[in-house]
Amino acid sequence: MPSTLSATCPCCNTQVSGDLNEIDKVFGFRNMPGGKQITQSYCRECRKKHCGAGVKNCT
Repeated sequence: MPSTLSATCPCCNTQVSGDLNEIDKVFGFRNMPGGKQITQSYCRECRKKHCGAGVKNCT
């Protein structure tokens, strides 16, 4: 496990690091099989805008 947790949105480049509560607020977490949780790849705002790979002008 990394010593500092961080997340960067590939769409808008929003970055959050260190605080799990802030990462949860901006990105959220995904529940994986076996009880593992991972950070969502895209921030909540970009997911609301349906941004994703190959989508242009989502910011």
